Amino acid sequence: MLLLLLEEKFGPVSDEVRTQVQNADPDSLLRWFRQSLKADNIDEVLR
Repeated sequence: MLLLLLEEKFGPVSDEVRTQVQNADPDSLLRWFRQSLKADNIDEVLR
């Protein structure tokens, strides 16, 4: 679901980002989801 949100908000994601999200633990996914709601770009989400 996070990848879908990122793609809808920021456009296509790189293979690197896709792999990072697919291999993330649940805590990271939740943190990134929350950050994605306020972020202006994908780098702000994944920091």
